[in-house]
Amino acid sequence: MRAAADRFEWGRASNERGRGAGIAAGSEKGGRVATCVQVRVDGARLDILRVVTAFECGAIVDLSSERAIFSWPTREDSNL
Repeated sequence: MRAAADRFEWGRASNERGRGAGIAAGSEKGGRVATCVQVRVDGARLDILRVVTAFECGAIVDLSSERAIFSWPTREDSNL
């Protein structure tokens, strides 16, 4: 969770009306994940402004399956 919060710069969130941030974390079978999200609300519209995720997969038992799961391209701070 610290890795995601540090990368997200948690604590520097905007105090601007209609903006907010949240963090969620979980673990299973030795793996851990944390995600921070920054959003903006305007009436009924919700805009996702930024998402930062940190993932620690735990022990790798089968390297070929790990490569298949994490082979897609990623982009930091992409606009959704």
